[in-house]
Formats: sequence, C-alpha cells, structure tokens
Amino acid sequence: MDVFSYSYEKPYRITFFGNEVESIKTFDIETQLSVDKVKDFQLVSNMNFSVTEAGFLCYSYCLRRVM
Repeated sequence: MDVFSYSYEKPYRITFFGNEVESIKTFDIETQLSVDKVKDFQLVSNMNFSVTEAGFLCYSYCLRRVM
C-alpha cells in the first residue's frame, strides 16, 4: 500500500505478509525504487471530516476485501 501525505517529502510503501506489516519504506515516485527503510511513521490527515458509524463500518469492510 502506498501512502502519500503532505507532511512528508517522500511517500511510504507498506508491504504486508497476510495481515502483518512486513516492511515500511520510503520510495522515489519517478523510479518506484526504495529509498530508506523505516520502523514507523505518523500519518497526518490531509483534511478534516466526520464519519458516521455506518460509514466507518462500510469503509472497514471494503478495506478488508481489498487486502
């Protein structure tokens, strides 16, 4: 899963092994090559919004289907 945030210069690539996070790395957008391996990072929202419980459950269900 690639994560882009306005608060970081490079995006993060999270790879999974099943439901477990296998690695987190920054990568270059143009070459798609890894730059640095990181232990963790803080994800900052790019916008504020409210979600109802039904909306959250729907999002969670869809995310599980993708993974």
